[in-house]
Amino acid sequence: MGDSPNKKKIVVAELASILLVAAMVGIVVSTKSGGAQPISGSNKAVQAICSPTRYKETCEKSLSQANTTDPKKLIQLAFDATAQNIGDVLNKSALLKEAEADPSMKDAYLVCQLELESAVDDLKRSIEHVREFDASKTREYIEDLRTWLSAVVTNQVTCVDAFEGTTGDAGEKMKKMLATARQMSSNALALISVLVQERRE
Repeated sequence: MGDSPNKKKIVVAELASILLVAAMVGIVVSTKSGGAQPISGSNKAVQAICSPTRYKETCEKSLSQANTTDPKKLIQLAFDATAQNIGDVLNKSALLKEAEADPSMKDAYLVCQLELESAVDDLKRSIEHVREFDASKTREYIEDLRTWLSAVVTNQVTCVDAFEGTTGDAGEKMKKMLATARQMSSNALALISVLVQERRE
């Protein structure tokens, strides 16, 4: 009988420990759930923006770090991601560095360099155009964007074609290196329809 109060204290202490652990688990779960909500909202916006694109997975991946639901800002981010992808090929490609140093591929390198630089410039110009989008001049803005973004696609094709006739498999390697950029460029053209839809609404 004399041990009864001690036993009660032990039981109360164990219960308190269990409740404390449960509370901590609840806080962790709650924090994770709370932190996921804005990401979920952005994800839904990204999925909506990417819906008219041909390469949806590539589109959504390029916007995976987006923290906005604004369609215009998402389009700008998609264009910027495309420009960065092409820029990486242009500036970090071992193949282009080899081509620059190889007399037999020097001409192809120069053509490819100019084409990819032009593609990046047109994408940057498109980003500014979307930022300054004037709904009262929708047709003019859309035509400009289609012209520039179509040129971005053509630039990449011309870059790859420049390596035709050179020795080795440089052309095929360049084609593979630009595979993602071509998908992103195709998506960029499709995203123009989102601006048209925004104007209608």
